[in-house]
Amino acid sequence: MSVANETGPLHVVITGASSGIGAALADQYARKGARLALFARRKTRLEETAARCLREGAAEARVLVGDNTRSGDVAAAMEALAGWPRVDRAFLNAGGAASTDEGRHFTDCCAAGNQTGASFSANAADAVMRLNYSAHLYWLEPLLKRMAAQGSGTIAVTGSMAADGNLQNSGPYTASKIALRALVEALRFEAEPLGIKLCLIEPGF
Repeated sequence: MSVANETGPLHVVITGASSGIGAALADQYARKGARLALFARRKTRLEETAARCLREGAAEARVLVGDNTRSGDVAAAMEALAGWPRVDRAFLNAGGAASTDEGRHFTDCCAAGNQTGASFSANAADAVMRLNYSAHLYWLEPLLKRMAAQGSGTIAVTGSMAADGNLQNSGPYTASKIALRALVEALRFEAEPLGIKLCLIEPGF
């Protein structure tokens, strides 16, 4: 049985879809016959996810390769979806922690090593904020505009329970998740009158 609204299958955007939570979400919606737009940096892994989704029953599994921290990549992805009649749901799922090596990403918030005291790195802290906060801004702007125009839609943002308080050696990560929580909670009230639901998902460890 497919998940659909009155005009056909749901159109679902999932970031971070090459692995983890994003790939699992893609599998679930594929089994319900949704049309999927899958965004991630790793093309090969993303293509594997898309192929699996098509086998599982997705009406479409579009591969969108890009980096969430690059506004141009996000804009290009949204432009690629201009032909979709609507975007029903979007899962902004990509995120993690960055090491002191520019551009390296980890899935474990503590994998970056000590980020406090004498070992604190401004560059690493900035990278974490761009990955976990700024990258979501690049998606939220076009998604909110599109959903406002269609008068409906749901955006789910993956945060972290780290926003409840600091974790050892993870000050920048915690700060990024606190900022993300504050943003989503504030935007929720502005989006609701437009017919848009904003959800914040905060997994544990």
